Amino acid sequence: MNKTKIIVTYGPATEKDSVLSELAKHADAIRINFSHTTIQQANEIVERIRQAAKVVGKEIGVLADLPGPKIRLGELKADIEVRKGDLIKFSGPRGKPDAIKIDYANLEKELKEGETFSIGEGALKFKVKEAYKGTFVCKALSDGYLSSRKGVNFYESEISAEPPTKEDIRFAKFCKNSDFDFVAESFVKSPENIERIRKYAGDLPIIAKIERKKALDNIDAIVEAADAVMAARGDLAFEVSLESIPLAQRRILIAARRLGKPSIVATQVLASMVESEIPTRAEVNDIATAISEGADAILLTDETAIGKYPVQATMTLAETIRYAEKIKSNEFVPKIKSTMEYIAYAATDIANKYGLDCIFAPTRTGNTAKRLSMLRPDTEIIALSESRSVLRRLSICKGVKAIPITHYTTHEELLERVGRIAKNFGTKKYIIVYGSNKAGSTDTLKYVEAGNTQKKA
Repeated sequence: MNKTKIIVTYGPATEKDSVLSELAKHADAIRINFSHTTIQQANEIVERIRQAAKVVGKEIGVLADLPGPKIRLGELKADIEVRKGDLIKFSGPRGKPDAIKIDYANLEKELKEGETFSIGEGALKFKVKEAYKGTFVCKALSDGYLSSRKGVNFYESEISAEPPTKEDIRFAKFCKNSDFDFVAESFVKSPENIERIRKYAGDLPIIAKIERKKALDNIDAIVEAADAVMAARGDLAFEVSLESIPLAQRRILIAARRLGKPSIVATQVLASMVESEIPTRAEVNDIATAISEGADAILLTDETAIGKYPVQATMTLAETIRYAEKIKSNEFVPKIKSTMEYIAYAATDIANKYGLDCIFAPTRTGNTAKRLSMLRPDTEIIALSESRSVLRRLSICKGVKAIPITHYTTHEELLERVGRIAKNFGTKKYIIVYGSNKAGSTDTLKYVEAGNTQKKA
C-alpha cells in the first residue's frame, strides 16, 4: 500500500459511474469544488461517491472546497477570442452593459491604471490602460479566450476581501449537515479566518489553503489553528514569484510537519495529462519532491475534473508515489508535546527497530492514528474504528489504512477483535496502541507475537 494519499477532483470527466468506480480504486479522498457546484448537485455527487466506495469496498473521504473570495469573470453568453493588442472593457458586477463583468465588488477601489492582471491561471494577461467611472479599458498582452467564471488574479493589487464569504458560510452550514468529511477554506490570510469558518462547519476538520503571501507570513499560526494545510500552488504563484514556489511549498510542508498536521500539495501536479496520456519527466520529479518533503497527500484538480484521461492520471500518480516512496525521505520527527504523543513515538520506535509487521490503532476519534501518522513509522498503521466517519477523516493522513471494526465494550473484546484481524492479514508481530479510557486519548501500548502475548505497557 502506498503511504502518501491521493485526492482527486470530481468534475465532468468523472460523471460516468464506470470512471468514478475506477477512480475510487486508487483515490483515498474526492474533492468537490464549490466554485462550480450547487448544493443540489453536491448532494447527488456525494451519494454517487458513497456508492462507488461501496462498490470497491473502501472508505473514501469527501472534501468540500469552498470558493473563498476568489475573483472571477461573470457569466458570458459565449467564449470570446482575444488577440494580443486587443482593447477590452471590463467593469465590476454593476458596470456598464458594454463591459465584461468581473465579479468583485471592490474592483473599482483596488485595480489601478497601469496594473496588470490575468484570467484563467495566467494564460491570458491584460494591462489597465485607462480607468474611469468603474470601467477599465485593458490591453491584451497575450492570446486566449475569455470564458464564464474564469479566475482573475491581480499582480500588484492587495485584495482586501477575506474568507469566509457569505457563500462560504452557506456552503459550510450545508456540509455540516450533509455527508462530508472535510472543509477546505480558500485564500486564508490568518488563523481568525479558520476560526470563523469553524463556527459554521461544526466538527468537520478544516483544511487551510495557502494561496496568499500573507498566509505564508502567518504560516505557523494558520497551521496551528487548522486541522490540515494545503499548498495550493496555483493562486499562490500570483502572490509570490513563480521561481519561489518551491521554497514556499517547502516552507508550508515543514510547518505542517513541525506542528503535526496533515499536508496536501495541489495544482498542476500532472497538468500535461489533461490532454496527454503521458506525464512529463518534470511532473514525475515534482511528485517525488513533494513526497520527500513530507506531504501526506497529493491532489489532482483539472487532471480528473475536466481532463481527457482521469483514470490514467490517477493511476500514474499512484505508480509514481510507489516508486518515490522507495527514496529515503529527508523528513524529521516533529517535537513531542505530550505523554500521549510520546506513547505513539515509543510504538513507532519499537516498530522501526524490530521490523514489526504493522501498528494497530483502535480509535474512537482518529487521534491515535493521527499521532502515529505524524511520526511516519516504517510500517503500516491500521486504524480500526466503529465509526465510518472517523475512518474517512483519516483518508488524508499518510501511512494510515482505515478499516471498520465491530462493536466492543471491554478491552478484552477489543484485543480479541484485533487478534482476529491480525490473523486474517497474516500478521505475526505487531503493536496495538489505543486510549483505554477517555475518547481521543492515547495511553496504552501492547506488543503481540502470534502464539505469544506480552503485557501491555
